[in-house]
Amino acid sequence: MLDVKRVAMLAGLDDARVQTWADAGLFDRVKDSTGDWVARALVLAQLDRAGVPMEILKAAHKEDVLARAYIFEMLQADRQGQHLFRHVAERTGMEEQMLLRFCDALGVDDSSVFSDGELAFLEALGDSLREGLPAAMALELCEIWGSQMRFIAHAEVISYDTNVARRMLGDSESPLEGAAMMASLTRAMLRAADLIPQPLHRRHLLQAINLERDTIAAHLSPGEVLPPGEVDTAIAFVDLTGYTALTELEGDRQALTYARRLERLVRAQTREHGVRIVKRLGDGFMLAAPAAPEMLSALLAIVAAAEAREDMPAARAGVAFGRAVSRAGDYFGHTVNVAARVLDEAEPAEVLVTEEVVDAAERGPFGFHEPRDCRLRGVREPVRIWRVEPLSARRPAPSG
Repeated sequence: MLDVKRVAMLAGLDDARVQTWADAGLFDRVKDSTGDWVARALVLAQLDRAGVPMEILKAAHKEDVLARAYIFEMLQADRQGQHLFRHVAERTGMEEQMLLRFCDALGVDDSSVFSDGELAFLEALGDSLREGLPAAMALELCEIWGSQMRFIAHAEVISYDTNVARRMLGDSESPLEGAAMMASLTRAMLRAADLIPQPLHRRHLLQAINLERDTIAAHLSPGEVLPPGEVDTAIAFVDLTGYTALTELEGDRQALTYARRLERLVRAQTREHGVRIVKRLGDGFMLAAPAAPEMLSALLAIVAAAEAREDMPAARAGVAFGRAVSRAGDYFGHTVNVAARVLDEAEPAEVLVTEEVVDAAERGPFGFHEPRDCRLRGVREPVRIWRVEPLSARRPAPSG
């Protein structure tokens, strides 16, 4: 049981201060050890001197990150403004039910109160709706922004904890020293994180516009109109051969090194050939391109580059072409499923494609060989797949 007087004496603090923290439950998660109680008291005293209010201490303690209360303090301080939900609905011109749907899509955990920045964003969104942005597209964009920012935030916290916080807290003589060491670094990192989104978003937005403009305009048939959300696209999956076994044999860190080498190859060749990375999948990637030739050129270059290196396993790829449903930057449907299953059939340094890819890339500098009908898992009818190689425009006559 916590002995307030003894902890206060050992920490050099007033009994009343330690009692206040105890009454607030700030020692509840600490091990039943006088040394740990004293260390917690010293951290609380440092944070108290820094002006961290009791509400922030309680929130940080509840999340079991009291040593990182500096982060809570800064993040909470930046949430200027206390705009109530009804006021935000009035300012944005949105019906309350629609505003709730946008908040849910964005991943807002508490829609009762909004900061100045959040209000400004929602006002801009309301302006877009009045200018003609369809509500369905606005919801999809909010899902994109919310899911990506949630991913970024979680990745930042994990990276910070594993690469910075653990080391600093582990190397320090006490949680007090570790928390103090992290304070200035955390503030500098948060400043950088706050400054990067707009310029980087605009840079990537310009790149994406140029990519889609150049490819879609070149390959859309005159007068062709597809249902909303549907596209004709080449979908590919590329990964490293035998990655699971490598993880067991050579260890997680070495396997991660191989995956990062593949990532560098994929990013370089997709930029070169106008192919979009849809998402990372463990040691592999899902790719999309409106036209098959660009996709094949990128994949053949990736596979050839990996095969030429002695410091990584061979890569392989599977490609399908056809109709897919686009949603929040991802793709769904039969074409996607087939491409994933075609990858399963590929051998090291091999790119396999479906018959539709052969047809879509017929005039490209590719050779298509060894056609065979495969039973793919989860696909009812047999699928004819071909092995593709560069430097040949001739297509052999289909067998069978």
